[in-house]
Amino acid sequence: MHTHVSSEYGDAKFRVSPEIDLASKRGHSESPLRQLRLLVENHQHEIIGAWRNYFGG
Repeated sequence: MHTHVSSEYGDAKFRVSPEIDLASKRGHSESPLRQLRLLVENHQHEIIGAWRNYFGG
């Protein structure tokens, strides 16, 4: 299970289950990636719920 995150700095893909992990990135430096990871951490349960509603499971 994963989510894609885009910003003015680039794109990133984070795995959200079983734990949060950066899967790939394009264009992001470390500082924006830390902020994006924190955003994903803060909304992990919402992201998982939305993923399950969309894809099933």
